[in-house]
Amino acid sequence: MTNRKFYKTQVVVTVLSEEPINPNCNLEDLYYAITEGECSGVTEIMEPTELNGKEAANALLEQASDPEFFDIDENGDDLDHEETADELYDRKYREEMNQEPE
Repeated sequence: MTNRKFYKTQVVVTVLSEEPINPNCNLEDLYYAITEGECSGVTEIMEPTELNGKEAANALLEQASDPEFFDIDENGDDLDHEETADELYDRKYREEMNQEPE
């Protein structure tokens, strides 16, 4: 399993409105309704939960996403891949600047 750490953070949006919120609306719709529309809202960011590679892979699958999003497989192991030109540039730049990867 990868040694990298991953984090799961839940963001709760509470909306007050005069009409029910459409169950098919997305975050952009809610943002507009709260900031420009006729709704009041507040967000609460919950404490992040640290995940290991396997837990992150499972969480991605639960979201109908793919573990490859984080360059891991279903078991949480790092995928072997060649460094792209952008990744190489970023790594070299960080090394020159003595910075940690993001």
